Amino acid sequence: MPPLPIYMLTGCSFALMIISSCILLSSKYEASFLVQSLHKTGQLALTFYLAHVIIGMGIIEEINPSKWGNTQLTLRCLMPCFSVFYVLSLLLFGQNIRNQDH
Repeated sequence: MPPLPIYMLTGCSFALMIISSCILLSSKYEASFLVQSLHKTGQLALTFYLAHVIIGMGIIEEINPSKWGNTQLTLRCLMPCFSVFYVLSLLLFGQNIRNQDH
């Protein structure tokens, strides 16, 4: 049974709360060694995560596509959308991030 809309809304709200809290804390304590370490680590984390998901799902799909069922079509439609969104967000916000580092 798929998650119901209230469940998804709760999950998204909780994620936004955590992300907002992290942004507020990191801007308040930006000179802290811990925040600087997490900032540099986080720059690579999203890239590695996306690569692991895309490559991992590609390998599973090639090995045994029947295990995916109807999800396979959905993923084939959504993956290009996620990739375009990721590249556009890097182009839009990447310049601001680079300017803040220097």
